[in-house]
Order: sequence, then C-alpha cells, then structure tokens
Amino acid sequence: MCAEDAFLTAYGAYICEEDIYTCESGGSVRHPASSDEPLYDFARMVAEATEALVTTWSGATRATAPPRLSALQWQALVSARRSPGVNLTHLAEQVGTTMPATSRLCDRLEAAGLLRRDVQPASRREICLFLTRRGHEAVDALLDQRTRAIHDILVGMAADRRGELLSGLTAFARAVSATPEGQKSPDPPVDGALRQAR
Repeated sequence: MCAEDAFLTAYGAYICEEDIYTCESGGSVRHPASSDEPLYDFARMVAEATEALVTTWSGATRATAPPRLSALQWQALVSARRSPGVNLTHLAEQVGTTMPATSRLCDRLEAAGLLRRDVQPASRREICLFLTRRGHEAVDALLDQRTRAIHDILVGMAADRRGELLSGLTAFARAVSATPEGQKSPDPPVDGALRQAR
C-alpha cells in the first residue's frame, strides 16, 4: 500500500462526504466513543488538527482533471490497481462496502472506461477486476495532484516539523495496521508509508 492509501486507511471512511459514504457503501455507522473515555479529549484534538490535512487532501481530489468521481470511487480504483485481478469480495473488504454496493460502484467505473471485468480462468464464476489504461492514467493524475498539494504545504514547514509529522503519521498508520480493518489490506499502511519515506 502506498503512502496515499495509508492516509486514506488511517483517517477512515476514505475522506468520503457522509452522504456519499451512506449512499455507496451500504455499511453501518460506527457509534462515537464515549466522552468519558480518558483519550476522548486527546482524540478530539487530533481530529481537529487533522482537519486541515483532510481538507488539503480532498481539495486536491476535487481539483484533479476529469473524470469526476466520488472519494469512494477513487479509492476503489486505487485498490484495484494495488491488487490487480482482485475480485468483488476482496474489493468490498478493502473499500469497506457491501457486495451489492461494490458491484454498482464497479458498474459505474466500467461504464466510464476506467475498469474492466475479466472472468477468472480457473473459475468461470469468479470475476476479476483490472484498471484500463484510462483508469491507470486517472489514478496517476490523482496521486500526483495530491502529492503536489501536500508538497506546497510542506514547503512552509521547518524540516524538523516535517519529520515530526511523518513520524506521527507513520505511528498512526502502524496502529491502524494492527486493527481488523487494517489487516484486511494486502499491504499494511505502515509498510507503504515507510517505503515512501526511504
């Protein structure tokens, strides 16, 4: 998993706006932690501090050249490229959606010429998913736009602060990789983040 995927996994819901996530994921809503928990106030401060990063990230997504896709659709494309030939079941696990929602999502991506479905040679009943050339180009453009947006912010930060930011995000990604959701990924978030940093 690349650093971009690590961010999406670590900060949850793949930066989907609430209405998009509810519509496309078909997933359940997770109840918030109790305000009586010792770490609740600290978690709130982290969430507030993260807001600027999420805003920068999602703004870069909206600024990416067409096709115009929801955050969840972008995540499905990134996941499909990370795992060429992934089936619907595993893609649903990776993006956190139900099977029917994932199938509909793939229908739209296929209609847009970004994704193709192939029959698994070993099992004619299983469908494998691959990005088309246009799909690869779209993901490349998205990741480049996101990197440029974050780069423009990092320019104004002192070198030691940049290191602290990376260390904090890497530690967070490592914690995410230990959760059930993080373990569903074929490549833990922390591994991708560390490879990117080297």
